[in-house]
Amino acid sequence: MIQRSFKTLLVLLIFTQVARGHASQSSLLLGTIQFPRTVEGIQDVPVIYHGDPASTQIDQTNHAITFWIPRESSQFGFKLLIVEPQYVEPVSLASKYHADTTNLVAYHKVKSGSAYRFFNLMLVPEIKKDTSGINLVTYSWKVREERIPDAGKIPDDAVIMHAVPDWVDSVVATDGFNFPTVQMKDDLIKQAGSEKEFKERLEKIALARLDLKQFEGKKQEVAMKKVGNTIIMAPPVRAAG
Repeated sequence: MIQRSFKTLLVLLIFTQVARGHASQSSLLLGTIQFPRTVEGIQDVPVIYHGDPASTQIDQTNHAITFWIPRESSQFGFKLLIVEPQYVEPVSLASKYHADTTNLVAYHKVKSGSAYRFFNLMLVPEIKKDTSGINLVTYSWKVREERIPDAGKIPDDAVIMHAVPDWVDSVVATDGFNFPTVQMKDDLIKQAGSEKEFKERLEKIALARLDLKQFEGKKQEVAMKKVGNTIIMAPPVRAAG
């Protein structure tokens, strides 16, 4: 067991050093929010990353929403927060020169006692041999649900999904570089109370987001081009500095 743990650690260290040795390059991770078949007329679910709304696309046929977020070449860990926007509040930047609160925001936090779900996601490499004995590197996600430390302080690098936490069944670990799938509960409408209450809750979320938009950037648009049966996506260009 100790030997296996050491080998896993060694593999992670090797890949970290290799990633650091190359110039930081950005790629895109494709994520999916999967709804049950019983939900008709899916509405957009906002996904925020590094203060920027992610590009999303609604697939009414497959009852799913896809979103894209950038990933740096050396990045193997992500955090996912699922919370309603009305339960997110800014914390003013404290200043030793002013007793009163300032207009500057130090960070955002989940209001005390509010419901949320928080996941730690790790993209782990593993070396396997193919049939000819050649080493191949595969990747898989490790998903662990946690509580937010530091009195609900939202990490700056968290992927924030504005939705009702109780509507989420699980975050499904996958193989490869696609972001883990957020699986909504099969009895989603029952969880909401009724279809009418479900839509009213979505409208409440949309209205609550207006208070947070002043802290967000522009929605990240993703350039896509179809070549044959393959869709090529270009990551958004982030400003330097």
